[in-house]
Amino acid sequence: MRVSGLFFGSMLLLLGEPGIAAQSAPTSADATRSEAVSIADNLVKQSGINGYRLIPIDGTENPWGVDVDTAWTDGSIYGALTVDLRFSPENIKTVVIPDGIAVMRKTCKDGNVTSRVEEVTDVGVSNTTTLFLSCKWARHGIPDGISVYETYMPRQGGGYYWLKLVQGGDAPTLDEEQRKFRRALASWRQSW
Repeated sequence: MRVSGLFFGSMLLLLGEPGIAAQSAPTSADATRSEAVSIADNLVKQSGINGYRLIPIDGTENPWGVDVDTAWTDGSIYGALTVDLRFSPENIKTVVIPDGIAVMRKTCKDGNVTSRVEEVTDVGVSNTTTLFLSCKWARHGIPDGISVYETYMPRQGGGYYWLKLVQGGDAPTLDEEQRKFRRALASWRQSW
């Protein structure tokens, strides 16, 4: 329940941000959703990242709700991809990332929040940024937590690919999985 609250709260607050809402809306939600589903199908089924399956965006298994274009899981890690035409490199750095950090701090009041922003240089796509967020807490003396990676990669036709990965607990495999997914996304983007 806490994980769902973190995601739904994050997405609602982010979508309600006046700086983002004032940007031009996507030209066609159906076209961007189709693009995201095609990419995710490639990432999940054809890139050598094994064990994942696509999940319905309107199903209970998707922690982001319908605020993403496509989602997948392996039962431990949840991923999502959104094609968002509203963002520029400046918006990512000045609005989206600060809002993501603020939302995590707000929703993880009784936990320890860690955040890290990295310019991604290992995929050959300039202006690619990754935001890492982590919230650790203890319930009845038992450690728990959630870790989130959000990678923002420029889309050739404008806007951004917004790749999201989340894992509960200590997130032992999330670092390596996010590297695989962002490299696969960059490879797909460059070949398209």
